[in-house]
Amino acid sequence: MECDNSNKESFAWKSLLQARHVLDLGMIWRVGNGEPIVIRGDKWLPITSTSKVVSPASVLPPDSQAPQKVKHLLWRAANEAIPTLLNLWKRRVVNFVYCPMCKVDTEDTTHALWGGNSLTEIWNSHDELKKMVRFKFGVFSDLLEVVFHRQSSVDVDVLAMMLWLIWNNRNAKRCGGAITENHLIRPKAKSMINEFRSAHVTHKKPSDAVARAVRWIPPDSPTYKINFDGAIFKELSCAGMGVVSRDSSCRVIGALAEKIPLPNAVATVEALACRRAMIFAKELCLFDCVFEGDAEVIVKAIQREDSTHPEHGQVLSDVLFLTVDFRVCTFSHVKRAGNSVAHFLARQCKFGDELQIWFDSNPEDIAPLVARDAL
Repeated sequence: MECDNSNKESFAWKSLLQARHVLDLGMIWRVGNGEPIVIRGDKWLPITSTSKVVSPASVLPPDSQAPQKVKHLLWRAANEAIPTLLNLWKRRVVNFVYCPMCKVDTEDTTHALWGGNSLTEIWNSHDELKKMVRFKFGVFSDLLEVVFHRQSSVDVDVLAMMLWLIWNNRNAKRCGGAITENHLIRPKAKSMINEFRSAHVTHKKPSDAVARAVRWIPPDSPTYKINFDGAIFKELSCAGMGVVSRDSSCRVIGALAEKIPLPNAVATVEALACRRAMIFAKELCLFDCVFEGDAEVIVKAIQREDSTHPEHGQVLSDVLFLTVDFRVCTFSHVKRAGNSVAHFLARQCKFGDELQIWFDSNPEDIAPLVARDAL
C-alpha cells in the first residue's frame, strides 16, 4: 500500500497500484487498544457490511426521560431528516420552500421548530429560551448543542416535548387536525413529561431479605405436608435423601434421612427423594398429602405426568403409579428457604447411618428449623 510508481514495474503491478483505492475501501482498523479509533466514524467492526457503527446516536442526554417518539423526532431533526418544505423541495416533491405561516422565510428545520415568527410567543414564556431566540442558528443541531450546555436552567425533556408539539401542530394545520394553542404548548409539555416520568419511576429493588422472604406454609387440615430434598456428596460417592412430614399445626409426624449410592444426576436424586417421601407417607398411614420439594424440574414433570426423561423417567413413573394409593395427592414447588428442614436432613446423611427414622418426634438438630417454620 505504501509502494511508489516506477518505470520498471510490470503492467500487472501497475494495475494493482492503480486499484489501491479499492483496497482502501475494504480496509478496517485493527482495534488493538482502540485509542486512535473514532467509534462512530471509522471502519472497525469486522462483521457488518459497512464495518461502521450505523445505529443512530441519541441526541438527548443519557439520563433523559422523554418518550421514544420525541427522541426519534429530535434525532431526525438534528440530522435534517424531517420533511420540511426545504427538504421536500430538495427531493423534488414540492416546488416551493416558503413557510406557509409567515410567507417570507424558507421552511427549514430550524425555522419550522424554532425560528418562525409564530413561535415567538412560545419561547417568550421562558426567560432562558427568550434570550436564545435572539441567536441565529444555521442548522438545528447547533441549537441543540447550545441548549444542552444550559441544562441547569432549561429542562431538556420539557423543551423536547415542546418541539414535538410544535411539529405536531405544524402537521395538524396542514391536514386540518386539532392543534394546541401556542400559549398552552409549554404547560401541556410539562404535564405530558411529568405524566411520562411518573409512569416510568424506577423502583428500588427489594433487599435480599425481602426478595427471599420465602417460608414453609402449613397444609390445610386434615391434609399432611411431606417435604423432601436430595443432596449429593461426590467425595463419598453417595447421596442423601431427607423427608419430613407435618400436619396443619406444624407438628412433626415423622422424619427420615437415608443415604443411597450416587446416581448419575442431581435431578435423579430429587426424583428418588420424592418417591421415598411417598413410600414414607404410606408407612405412616398418611393418605391425604401434599408433597413439596425445591426441585422445580422434578415437580413440574410430575405435575405434567411426564416420565419420558432418559435418566429419571423411570423413577417418575413409579411416583405417578404411587399416587393411586392416596385419597389426596398433590405436588408443589417451593424455594430452598421454604424447604429448609428436608434440606438439612438430606445434608445430615453425610455424617449419619444408612437410614435414620423418627416417629412423632424430630431430631434435636432440626428443632430450631421446625420452630422457625411454625412462627
